[in-house]
This record gives sequence, C-alpha cells and structure tokens, in this order.
Amino acid sequence: MREEMDNLGLSDLLDLTILQKMADAHYRAAGMPIGIIDAMDGSVLVGSGWQDICVKFHRTDPVTLQRCRESDNYIKDHLVQGKSCAYKCKNGLWDIGLPILVAGRHLATMFLGQFFYEGETPDRAFFIQQAHDFGFDVDAYLSALDRVPIFSREKVDSILEYDKALVGFIADLAAHALLKTKLDEIIRESERKFHAVFDQAYQFLALLSVDGKVLDANKTVLSFGDVHKADVIGLPFWETPWWSHSPESQENVRLAVRKAAKGELMRFEAPHPDSEGHFHYVDFSLKPVKDDAGKVIMLIGEGRDITGRKQAEEEIRRQAEFLQSLIDAMPYPVFYKDLQGRYISCNKAFEKFYGILREQIAGKTVYEVAPKELADEYHRTDEALFRHPGMQIYEGCIQSTDGVRHTVMFHKATFTGLDGAVAGLVGAVVDITEQKEAEKSLQESEAKTRGILDNIGIGVALISPGMEILELNRRMREWFPGIEPGRHPICYRSFNDPPREGMCDYCPTCKTLKDGLVHEATTQTPQSGGLRNYRIISSPIFNASGEVTAAIEMVDDITETLTLESRLRQAQKLESVGRLAGGVAHDFNNMLSVILGHTELAMADMDPAQPLFSALQEIQKAAERSADLTRQLLAFARKQTVTPRILNLNETVEGMLRMLRRLIGEDIDLAWLPGKNLWPVKLDPSQIDQILVNLCINARDAITGVGKITIEMKNETSDQDYCDDHPGFIPGDFVLMAVSDNGRGMDKDILDNIFEPFFTTKKAGHGTGLGLATVYGIVKQNNGFINVYSEPGHGTTFKIYLPRHATKFEQLQKEEKQRTISVAQENETILIVEDETAILDMTRQMLEKFGYRVLSASTPDEAARMTKDYTGAIHLLIADVIMPGMNGRDLAEAMILLYPGLRCLFMSGYTANVIARHGVLDKGINFIQKPFSIQALSIKVREVLDS
Repeated sequence: MREEMDNLGLSDLLDLTILQKMADAHYRAAGMPIGIIDAMDGSVLVGSGWQDICVKFHRTDPVTLQRCRESDNYIKDHLVQGKSCAYKCKNGLWDIGLPILVAGRHLATMFLGQFFYEGETPDRAFFIQQAHDFGFDVDAYLSALDRVPIFSREKVDSILEYDKALVGFIADLAAHALLKTKLDEIIRESERKFHAVFDQAYQFLALLSVDGKVLDANKTVLSFGDVHKADVIGLPFWETPWWSHSPESQENVRLAVRKAAKGELMRFEAPHPDSEGHFHYVDFSLKPVKDDAGKVIMLIGEGRDITGRKQAEEEIRRQAEFLQSLIDAMPYPVFYKDLQGRYISCNKAFEKFYGILREQIAGKTVYEVAPKELADEYHRTDEALFRHPGMQIYEGCIQSTDGVRHTVMFHKATFTGLDGAVAGLVGAVVDITEQKEAEKSLQESEAKTRGILDNIGIGVALISPGMEILELNRRMREWFPGIEPGRHPICYRSFNDPPREGMCDYCPTCKTLKDGLVHEATTQTPQSGGLRNYRIISSPIFNASGEVTAAIEMVDDITETLTLESRLRQAQKLESVGRLAGGVAHDFNNMLSVILGHTELAMADMDPAQPLFSALQEIQKAAERSADLTRQLLAFARKQTVTPRILNLNETVEGMLRMLRRLIGEDIDLAWLPGKNLWPVKLDPSQIDQILVNLCINARDAITGVGKITIEMKNETSDQDYCDDHPGFIPGDFVLMAVSDNGRGMDKDILDNIFEPFFTTKKAGHGTGLGLATVYGIVKQNNGFINVYSEPGHGTTFKIYLPRHATKFEQLQKEEKQRTISVAQENETILIVEDETAILDMTRQMLEKFGYRVLSASTPDEAARMTKDYTGAIHLLIADVIMPGMNGRDLAEAMILLYPGLRCLFMSGYTANVIARHGVLDKGINFIQKPFSIQALSIKVREVLDS
C-alpha cells in the first residue's frame, strides 16, 4: 500500500477539472499564462493562456524546443519548496516555476509564462533573425510576439505571492488526499488578500476668485485637457472646458464654489476627459483661503488623477470576487479571522454548516456567535496559533445556530499581510460527526459482541491456522484460567492436563482450518479435576480472498448433561414403577372396596360371639393392611391423592413402623421415640409416609453392616432471638420429626448439594437423586423447614419442623369419636352411579342399612333414564369419577340442572394424577378414596348432606 501511495501523481489525488477552472480563472484575473506540469512524466495537467509563440513556434522546431526543455529543466533542477524560480530562456522569454510538493515528493510544477518584463523591450531584430533561422513565418511569428503579455515586476511579484499561496493550497489539498486521513476537508495555506496597487495620481492646481473665476492654472491641469491658459483665465470655473462635457458636473462645481466662498471645504470626485478624449477620474477639492480676519479671499482648486486608483479598486473588487468564488466553490467550511480574533469572512459551505450569513458573522468574535465554553476553547487555540504562527490541527466541536453540535477537525494556519507580519488566520472545518458516531457504534458493537460472548453459556475460542489460541471468552477463561491468549499458546497443549505433544486425532478445528467447513466432535479431555466431556463445533473465518484465516470453536461442557441423562434414565425407571403402581391401584382399590364393604356388612348382621365373626375380623384387618400397602406404594411412586388432614404424628408414624422395618432390613435397629403431648399438624398422611421412606432408605444405604436408625418426635418452640442466632430457623411452634442414623455421614460439599434434584452419592443404578429433593419439596409445601447435621464418620440427623395446627388434638379426638355411623334423616334419597357392579351393590346395601332411599345405576345413561322417570326428590349424587361414556364430574353438572341444590360426592380408586385431571380434587369438591369403610362412608355422606 505504501508503494502504491508513493506512485500516485497529482492527477490521482485531485480533480483536474477544478484545477483547470482555477487556472482559467487565474488567467482571466491576472492575465498571466499558467500551467501545471506533472513532475514524474512531464505531462501537461492543466494550462490556460499559453502563448502561440511557444506552442505554435518554439516547441515545433527541434532547436527551439531544446531551448524550451533547457528552460524547463533548469527551473525543475532549481526548484525549492516555497520559492519561485525564474529563468529567461534562450528564445528570449521569461518562465517562472513553482514546485508542488506533497509529503516531501515533487509531484508537479506550476509554470507562469511566457512573458516580458516592463522596461525589457523585446529585441525584434533577434526574433526576426530567429524566424529566418528556423523557417518561421515572419509576420505570424512577430504577431505572436506582440501578443506576449508584458508585466511590471511589481505585478509579477504580486502574482507570485498569490501563486505561492495557491501552490501551497494545492499541495496541502493533495497531501490530505494522499494521507487519506479520516478528514473530509483540507486545510489550506493562508489565502492572502490581495490589495490592488494604487496608481500614482497627478495633481491639478487652479486659483479661483471668490466668485469662482479662474485666476491661474498649472501646466498639469492645462495639458490634461489640452487647454490654453488664455482660454480659461477669467471664466467661471464651471464654464471651463474641463467641465463642459457634463452639465451635471458644471452645476455641481457651481454649487461647490458658492459653498467654498462661504468658508466650507468642498471635495468630490468627477470624471474628466483628457486631451485624447479618454475619461479620467479626478479627486477634486475646493479649499477657501482666508486672510488674517478670517475672510475668504481666494479659492484653491486641487485635483488628483485617481484613474489608477479607480482601476486598482476595480481590480481589487474583481480579484476579491474571484478569490471568493474559488473559496465558495470549496465543499468544506472555510473562515478568516484578523489578529483581534474578529471574523473577516467565510465561504458558502461555512454559512450552510454554521447556519449564519457571512454578513452576520463579519466583525464579530467567537463570543458573539458561539456558546461560552466553546468560545473559550476557540479563543485559546487562536491565541496559541498567533503566538506560534504556522499550522494547527485539532479535534473540537461546533454548535450550529439550530443548537446541533458537530464533532469536527479544525485545520488552521496564519497568513501574513503586505508587510510580512502575521495578519490573521484562515481555518477549514471537517465534520467528523458521522465518523465519530461510526467509531462509537463500532466500539459499542464490539463491546456488545464481547458481552454476548462472555455471557453465553458455552465457551468460545479463536484458533489460528497454527493451532494457536488467539482469543477466549469468559466461560473458556473460567474453565482454563491458566491460559493467556496474548502469548498465543498451542491449543492441544493448553486444553489438556497433562499437555498433549501432538494434535488431537478427533480435532474438528484442524479439519475446519484445512477445508473451510463446519465440523463437530465430542471428546473427553483430561484435566486436573478429572475427565471432562466437551462438544466442540468449529466454524471457519475467511478473509476477502476466501482464505481461511482462523477458526471459531464453540465449546459446550456436556459432562453434567451426560450425568443428568444418566439420572434421567434412572428416574424413568422409577417412573415405570410409579406407572405400574398407578396401573394396578384402581382395580386393587375396587376389589378391596368390595372385600371391606361386604365384610363390614356381614359383621354388622352377626353376633360377635359367633366363631365366624373373628374370621371376618381377620378378613377386615387383612383388607385394611392391603389398602395401607397400596397407599404406601403410591406414596413411594408419588401418585397418591393429596388430601391434607389434621394428624397426630405419633399415631401416623406408629402405623408405618412395620413397613419401615421390612424396608431397612433385619441388620439395622429402628428405634421409635414418640413425643409427649404432641401438637397436631395438618398434611396428607401419605406425605409423611413418603418423607420417612426416603429418609430411612438413605439412612439404610449410609450404614455398612449393623447399625441403628432413630425416629424421634417432640414439640419445639423457637422465638425471634433464637432464629437470629440460628440461620434457617423460623419463629413459631413446630412438631419436630428427627430421623438419625449412625452411618458414614457427609462432608460439607455433599451437604451443600443434597437437596439438589438428581444429586446423589450412590453408585450408578442405585439412586435417582430425587429422594431428598422430594422430602424438601413436601416440607416446604407444608410451610415447614428442614435442617441437616452430619459429619464424616459420625452419622447424619435430619430434623424436619412442621408447623403446629391451631386446633387442640384432644378436641379433635373427641370430635372424631363423636363421628360415628350416621343414619338417614326423613325422606333422604341418594343416587349411586358406579360402573363396577359389585361396588354398586355393596354401596347400595351400606346406604340402605343407614336408612337412605337408594337409586342405583351402572352407567351415566342409565342414571339419566332413571331420573327422567323418577318423580321424587334426589338429595345426593354419589358417582365414580371415571366411567364409560361420561365422567362423574360431567354427570354431576348435568344432574344439578335437573335438581338444583343437589349435593355431590365423588369416589375413585384411581391415582391422584389421573383423577386430578377431572377436577374432583379442587377445593370445595367432596371426594372419598376407595376403598372406604362403612363408617367412613356414613360419616362422609352425612357431612355432605349437612353442608
């Protein structure tokens, strides 16, 4: 790129059409032929006003062409930056060259000429002889010679002063383009205000009488109008030939004479024709001459030929307009200031950018056009530039008149006056707001990308074709804290512990770097903490040529995922057990309902003294134990119907001891320590079963050989002070259920994770990691809390705190005893709908035994037909939840339409997750679980009817 930049010419950097316009404008304004020649190949880039004597004659003959080239080479060899080189060629004409240097390179030369200096009269004989020598047409050659412009040295110096600035401007403009900075504007060298040189005026003098008659006149004024003194002496001044060309001028002079005679100094300008009829501008004044008494005795008329000044003023105006047009053509805002910091002018781009006209800004300081904090900065930088003249570039801010602030680059430089002293500064403004916003957006985008990469759940690494680690996101740095990407370590050595010496066989990144495709692999990587399993996806990064320059590795640590999948398979096994338990529960409960129901019916009609009565009691006990077994099996599988009840945990746990002892085995002693005057609690008994089963199984597995498990109950009260000193405790009254073992215990790391789902310390296939999570969930569901105490080698104690229920248990026991078999009240009718015929008949017999009128149907359709023909009242509907054709809930809603005020009681032997889908476990719905006893049925029926 540097070599390409060094080979750029001026035509590669600047728009030559603009330079051509500038050359044309230069020639029109100054009359000086101008051209810009490429310094590298000698080609003409732009030119204007080139003389025929050079183009049509000197450069057409080999000898005169060689003289032209000698002139060009001389100037080229003697060029110095910032200075001009003048040379009078052997063809007799003057050339001047100014080098255009850009970044220290001579890119082009500005040539001025050919021309003659005033006072150097062309030697026509030389040119006539030259025409003969080289075969030029003498007349055409001499005509071309006559068209060669002639300038005074002062004029040439003025043009050179301008062109030095112009060359500097072009060089700076090209330098900024060459450097390709982020600026959009180029700072120019100071543009000098050219002031036309005033021509020396000639003085005209005349003596007038008080009444305005000419007394005398000098030769200058006489020769000016080719007037003889005798022709004007004695004439009124306004009637002389000098004013005869204009009646208006005559009247003005007459009035001026009258006022001057009264003592006023009169001065005005007027046009006058000379002896050849050419008009000159004259600065004319009438001065009264007074005597010692102050009386006007004579008038002096004084005139100065100001034609040169007028012409100079016109030239200044034209050049100023030309310079302003050049500046206005600039697409970048430009402004000028004087040494006092007052704005002189600006270009149209500045007007548009700033939102203020040049007439409005001229003569004002920065404090009059900018906010104070910006004006302070402008003033400070201007003063610094004036103290150290030259150039100044810095980043700043501009606030336009609409209040919008722009970030800009200021390019300022001082310029000098005619005396060579610093006269002010010129500044150019490049708006870099969009560039800054783009940089900010890029930084924000990079930060956002880094933030995203650092916060995603996977690791990301950038790998070079040499397998060097270039970048790591936060997750990768956490996994591999010892890797420093800045040192570009080799990936297969750094990601493995101990390091590998060769590339990984499976490596997807290596494949991506070779073929540019996406690859994926799963691997086990040895690390200091053990083997880790990673899933790696590699994607290529291409350069503009389509070559793979790096690869992005997306790394996912799937070690825990694989472990969870294993635990999920174990949990699915448990779910299979649950589905098996749930599948048999319905039929088993239905059969137990028939057995228990008929046994109780038979016992109700039998004298307890009969031998068969004791046999029926054993059948009843066996059926109840079977029902308990079913309930505990469903509790283990977490599919039981959750129905909170007010419990005495002493009685609840005592009912489980036999099953728990079978569960833990004969080698482990189960100690039971019931609490005294234990407070009641409210929760589903099956949840107590589930808690104890899980805790006892874990305790059993923690004991090697012979051991002991202790279950203890007692009341506990904790106040706020106690809870403040014991984190995890909640103030209030609780029933403490503690399960302790003398097994191997647990360390702190295990204790921190025991309630996490799927966390287990057991071997594969021996635990799901769900047991303690289930215990924790049940305790929290019932507004309790749990604490664990354990040390390696000293066993474990789980303390479960369940909130005390407000009702006194003694009152509950009393109420429970009062809940005996209830009989029907007068004319109460019950409709039973049950698809199991045995249960239907048994339930009908039970209810009839209590004195109820019973209607029974085996299907919902049969119930509908029966009620259609039945004319009496129906007070209670007892329906199975799940039946063919219509479920019990839908049947109840249909029956309530026929019998407003109808009470409903639902029964089922299905598991909780099945019947819950039918809404019968919702709050306010009456439900009885199969199997049920005759007493439970009678109490429930009476409860529903009386509600």
